Amino acid sequence: MERKEIDMNQSIVDYYKQYNEENRLVQAKAQKIEYITTKYILDEIIPPNSSIIELGAGTGRYSFYFASQGHQVTATDVVPKHITEMKNKLRKQENIDNNLEIELLDATDLSRYKDNSFDVVLSLGPLYHLREQDQRQKCISESIRVLKEKGILAAAYINKFFVLTLLAKHQSLNKEYIDDILKHGKVKKEVDDEFLANAYFSSPVEIENIFNSFQTNKLEHVGTDGIAILLQEMVNKMSVKEYENWLKYHFETFKEDSILGYSNHGLYICEKATR
Repeated sequence: MERKEIDMNQSIVDYYKQYNEENRLVQAKAQKIEYITTKYILDEIIPPNSSIIELGAGTGRYSFYFASQGHQVTATDVVPKHITEMKNKLRKQENIDNNLEIELLDATDLSRYKDNSFDVVLSLGPLYHLREQDQRQKCISESIRVLKEKGILAAAYINKFFVLTLLAKHQSLNKEYIDDILKHGKVKKEVDDEFLANAYFSSPVEIENIFNSFQTNKLEHVGTDGIAILLQEMVNKMSVKEYENWLKYHFETFKEDSILGYSNHGLYICEKATR
Protein backbone atom coordinates (compact mmCIF):
# COMPACT_ATOMS: atom_id res chain seq x y z
CA MET A 1 0.00 0.00 0.00
CA GLU A 2 1.45 3.36 -1.05
CA ARG A 3 1.88 5.89 1.75
CA LYS A 4 -0.42 8.90 1.56
CA GLU A 5 1.56 12.14 1.72
CA ILE A 6 -1.46 14.09 2.98
CA ASP A 7 -1.21 16.53 5.89
CA MET A 8 2.40 15.81 6.72
CA ASN A 9 2.27 18.30 9.57
CA GLN A 10 -0.43 16.33 11.37
CA SER A 11 1.58 13.14 10.95
CA ILE A 12 4.61 14.82 12.55
CA VAL A 13 2.49 16.25 15.37
CA ASP A 14 1.10 12.78 16.09
CA TYR A 15 4.57 11.23 16.05
CA TYR A 16 5.99 13.69 18.58
CA LYS A 17 3.03 13.31 20.92
CA GLN A 18 4.58 10.01 22.03
CA TYR A 19 8.28 10.85 21.52
CA ASN A 20 10.47 12.45 24.21
CA GLU A 21 12.39 15.01 22.15
CA GLU A 22 13.61 16.81 25.28
CA ASN A 23 16.03 14.00 26.21
CA ARG A 24 17.13 12.92 22.72
CA LEU A 25 20.38 14.90 22.61
CA VAL A 26 21.52 14.40 26.20
CA GLN A 27 20.32 10.98 27.35
CA ALA A 28 23.70 9.22 27.01
CA LYS A 29 27.31 9.71 25.87
CA ALA A 30 26.65 8.54 22.31
CA GLN A 31 23.66 10.85 21.82
CA LYS A 32 25.47 13.84 23.31
CA ILE A 33 28.08 13.84 20.54
CA GLU A 34 25.66 15.33 17.99
CA TYR A 35 24.73 18.12 20.43
CA ILE A 36 28.34 18.83 21.47
CA THR A 37 29.53 18.89 17.86
CA THR A 38 26.73 21.09 16.55
CA LYS A 39 27.31 23.69 19.26
CA TYR A 40 31.08 23.52 18.70
CA ILE A 41 30.97 24.15 14.95
CA LEU A 42 28.24 26.81 15.12
CA ASP A 43 29.97 28.69 17.94
CA GLU A 44 32.95 29.05 15.61
CA ILE A 45 30.87 30.37 12.70
CA ILE A 46 28.00 32.45 14.13
CA PRO A 47 29.05 36.09 14.79
CA PRO A 48 28.37 37.60 18.24
CA ASN A 49 24.95 39.13 18.90
CA SER A 50 23.32 37.52 15.87
CA SER A 51 19.61 37.40 15.13
CA ILE A 52 18.75 33.68 14.80
CA ILE A 53 15.63 31.82 13.78
CA GLU A 54 15.51 28.10 14.47
CA LEU A 55 13.11 26.01 12.39
CA GLY A 56 11.95 22.77 13.95
CA ALA A 57 13.43 23.73 17.30
CA GLY A 58 11.83 20.81 19.12
CA THR A 59 11.94 21.56 22.83
CA GLY A 60 14.53 24.26 22.26
CA ARG A 61 17.88 22.86 23.37
CA TYR A 62 19.79 24.78 20.71
CA SER A 63 17.59 27.87 20.87
CA PHE A 64 17.95 28.16 24.63
CA TYR A 65 21.70 27.62 24.36
CA PHE A 66 22.23 30.33 21.73
CA ALA A 67 19.96 32.75 23.60
CA SER A 68 22.13 32.18 26.68
CA GLN A 69 25.16 33.17 24.57
CA GLY A 70 23.67 36.60 23.91
CA HIS A 71 22.04 36.01 20.53
CA GLN A 72 18.48 37.15 19.75
CA VAL A 73 16.66 33.90 18.99
CA THR A 74 13.26 33.04 17.54
CA ALA A 75 12.48 29.39 18.27
CA THR A 76 9.83 27.82 16.04
CA ASP A 77 8.23 24.41 15.67
CA VAL A 78 5.18 22.89 14.01
CA VAL A 79 4.34 20.69 17.04
CA PRO A 80 2.12 22.43 19.64
CA LYS A 81 3.46 20.15 22.39
CA HIS A 82 6.98 21.46 21.77
CA ILE A 83 5.81 25.08 21.86
CA THR A 84 4.19 24.48 25.24
CA GLU A 85 7.33 22.79 26.60
CA MET A 86 9.55 25.66 25.42
CA LYS A 87 7.28 28.28 26.95
CA ASN A 88 7.22 26.39 30.25
CA LYS A 89 11.03 26.22 30.25
CA LEU A 90 11.32 29.91 29.42
CA ARG A 91 9.26 30.86 32.48
CA LYS A 92 11.94 29.24 34.63
CA GLN A 93 14.86 30.99 32.89
CA GLU A 94 14.27 34.70 33.31
CA ASN A 95 17.90 35.47 32.44
CA ILE A 96 17.19 34.85 28.74
CA ASP A 97 13.55 35.87 28.41
CA ASN A 98 14.49 39.06 26.52
CA ASN A 99 16.59 37.04 24.06
CA LEU A 100 14.10 34.34 23.09
CA GLU A 101 10.77 34.36 21.25
CA ILE A 102 8.75 31.19 20.65
CA GLU A 103 6.42 30.71 17.68
CA LEU A 104 4.27 27.89 16.25
CA LEU A 105 5.42 27.72 12.63
CA ASP A 106 5.61 25.48 9.56
CA ALA A 107 9.23 25.46 8.32
CA THR A 108 8.05 25.62 4.70
CA ASP A 109 6.12 28.88 5.23
CA LEU A 110 8.01 31.83 6.71
CA SER A 111 5.70 34.41 5.13
CA ARG A 112 5.25 36.26 8.42
CA TYR A 113 8.92 37.32 8.17
CA LYS A 114 10.28 39.88 5.73
CA ASP A 115 13.16 39.29 3.34
CA ASN A 116 16.64 39.73 4.87
CA SER A 117 15.39 39.50 8.47
CA PHE A 118 17.92 37.19 10.17
CA ASP A 119 21.67 36.72 10.44
CA VAL A 120 21.29 32.96 10.94
CA VAL A 121 18.74 30.26 10.10
CA LEU A 122 19.08 26.95 11.96
CA SER A 123 17.23 24.09 10.30
CA LEU A 124 18.37 21.20 12.46
CA GLY A 125 15.32 18.97 12.04
CA PRO A 126 12.92 19.86 9.21
CA LEU A 127 14.81 18.42 6.22
CA TYR A 128 14.64 14.85 7.50
CA HIS A 129 10.89 15.09 8.10
CA LEU A 130 9.97 16.73 4.79
CA ARG A 131 9.40 13.67 2.62
CA GLU A 132 8.57 15.45 -0.64
CA GLN A 133 11.12 17.30 -2.77
CA ASP A 134 8.93 20.38 -3.19
CA GLN A 135 8.62 20.64 0.60
CA ARG A 136 12.39 20.53 1.05
CA GLN A 137 12.91 23.04 -1.76
CA LYS A 138 10.36 25.40 -0.19
CA CYS A 139 11.96 25.10 3.25
CA ILE A 140 15.41 25.96 1.88
CA SER A 141 14.08 28.71 -0.39
CA GLU A 142 12.22 30.36 2.48
CA SER A 143 15.25 30.01 4.76
CA ILE A 144 17.43 31.80 2.24
CA ARG A 145 14.81 34.48 1.60
CA VAL A 146 14.67 35.55 5.26
CA LEU A 147 18.45 35.54 5.58
CA LYS A 148 20.45 38.74 5.24
CA GLU A 149 23.14 38.75 2.56
CA LYS A 150 26.05 36.62 3.76
CA GLY A 151 23.74 35.26 6.44
CA ILE A 152 24.36 31.70 7.65
CA LEU A 153 22.12 28.69 7.05
CA ALA A 154 22.86 25.48 8.96
CA ALA A 155 20.86 22.42 7.93
CA ALA A 156 20.99 18.95 9.50
CA TYR A 157 20.12 15.71 7.72
CA ILE A 158 20.14 11.97 8.41
CA ASN A 159 22.43 9.89 6.22
CA LYS A 160 20.64 7.16 4.27
CA PHE A 161 23.73 4.91 4.34
CA PHE A 162 23.89 5.00 8.12
CA VAL A 163 20.17 4.30 8.45
CA LEU A 164 20.37 1.16 6.34
CA THR A 165 23.28 -0.09 8.46
CA LEU A 166 21.33 0.63 11.64
CA LEU A 167 18.31 -1.26 10.33
CA ALA A 168 20.57 -4.22 9.54
CA LYS A 169 21.95 -4.13 13.09
CA HIS A 170 18.42 -4.36 14.47
CA GLN A 171 17.49 -7.11 12.01
CA SER A 172 14.80 -5.00 10.39
CA LEU A 173 16.43 -4.51 6.99
CA ASN A 174 14.65 -5.95 3.97
CA LYS A 175 15.00 -5.59 0.21
CA GLU A 176 12.19 -3.04 -0.05
CA TYR A 177 13.86 -0.79 2.51
CA ILE A 178 17.16 -0.95 0.60
CA ASP A 179 15.53 -0.09 -2.72
CA ASP A 180 13.25 2.61 -1.31
CA ILE A 181 15.82 4.41 0.82
CA LEU A 182 18.67 4.26 -1.69
CA LYS A 183 16.52 5.37 -4.63
CA HIS A 184 13.93 7.60 -2.98
CA GLY A 185 15.29 8.51 0.47
CA LYS A 186 12.19 7.16 2.22
CA VAL A 187 10.17 4.05 2.85
CA LYS A 188 7.31 4.32 0.39
CA LYS A 189 4.89 1.78 1.84
CA GLU A 190 2.97 1.79 5.10
CA VAL A 191 5.21 0.69 7.98
CA ASP A 192 4.69 0.18 11.70
CA ASP A 193 7.83 2.14 12.57
CA GLU A 194 6.59 5.72 13.08
CA PHE A 195 10.03 7.24 12.55
CA LEU A 196 10.51 5.56 9.17
CA ALA A 197 6.97 6.54 8.22
CA ASN A 198 7.76 10.22 8.81
CA ALA A 199 11.39 10.45 7.68
CA TYR A 200 13.42 11.40 4.65
CA PHE A 201 17.07 10.35 4.38
CA SER A 202 19.77 11.99 2.25
CA SER A 203 23.34 11.30 1.24
CA PRO A 204 26.11 13.89 1.69
CA VAL A 205 26.33 14.33 -2.10
CA GLU A 206 22.58 14.86 -2.41
CA ILE A 207 22.67 17.54 0.28
CA GLU A 208 25.53 19.37 -1.44
CA ASN A 209 23.69 19.19 -4.77
CA ILE A 210 20.45 20.63 -3.42
CA PHE A 211 22.19 23.57 -1.78
CA ASN A 212 24.32 24.17 -4.87
CA SER A 213 21.07 24.74 -6.76
CA PHE A 214 20.47 27.85 -4.63
CA GLN A 215 22.48 31.06 -4.36
CA THR A 216 24.67 29.89 -1.49
CA ASN A 217 28.34 29.42 -0.71
CA LYS A 218 29.46 26.35 1.24
CA LEU A 219 31.17 27.02 4.56
CA GLU A 220 31.34 23.62 6.27
CA HIS A 221 30.01 20.08 5.92
CA VAL A 222 30.55 17.82 8.92
CA GLY A 223 29.42 14.49 10.32
CA THR A 224 28.07 15.48 13.71
CA ASP A 225 28.05 12.08 15.42
CA GLY A 226 29.88 9.61 13.17
CA ILE A 227 28.94 6.03 14.02
CA ALA A 228 28.52 6.69 17.74
CA ILE A 229 24.87 5.59 17.67
CA LEU A 230 25.79 2.36 15.87
CA LEU A 231 28.38 1.72 18.61
CA GLN A 232 26.38 3.27 21.43
CA GLU A 233 26.67 0.33 23.82
CA MET A 234 30.46 0.68 23.66
CA VAL A 235 30.50 4.49 23.70
CA ASN A 236 28.06 4.76 26.61
CA LYS A 237 30.28 2.48 28.75
CA MET A 238 33.44 4.51 28.15
CA SER A 239 35.28 6.00 31.08
CA VAL A 240 35.77 9.76 31.22
CA LYS A 241 39.23 9.42 29.69
CA GLU A 242 38.09 7.00 26.97
CA TYR A 243 35.22 9.35 26.06
CA GLU A 244 37.62 12.30 25.87
CA ASN A 245 39.79 10.29 23.48
CA TRP A 246 36.77 9.34 21.35
CA LEU A 247 35.76 13.01 21.12
CA LYS A 248 39.34 13.95 20.20
CA TYR A 249 39.28 11.41 17.36
CA HIS A 250 35.83 12.64 16.32
CA PHE A 251 36.78 16.32 16.18
CA GLU A 252 39.92 15.59 14.19
CA THR A 253 38.03 13.60 11.54
CA PHE A 254 34.45 14.88 11.33
CA LYS A 255 35.12 16.91 8.17
CA GLU A 256 36.58 13.96 6.26
CA ASP A 257 34.46 12.83 3.29
CA SER A 258 34.68 9.21 4.41
CA ILE A 259 33.32 10.15 7.84
CA LEU A 260 30.45 12.05 6.21
CA GLY A 261 29.68 8.87 4.28
CA TYR A 262 28.85 6.86 7.39
CA SER A 263 27.88 9.47 9.98
CA ASN A 264 24.37 9.24 11.38
CA HIS A 265 23.70 12.99 11.23
CA GLY A 266 25.34 15.45 8.88
CA LEU A 267 25.40 19.25 9.15
CA TYR A 268 25.70 21.43 6.05
CA ILE A 269 26.51 25.09 6.65
CA CYS A 270 26.43 27.73 3.93
CA GLU A 271 26.09 31.47 3.54
CA LYS A 272 23.63 33.42 1.41
CA ALA A 273 25.50 34.65 -1.65
CA THR A 274 25.67 38.35 -2.37
CA ARG A 275 23.90 39.54 -5.50
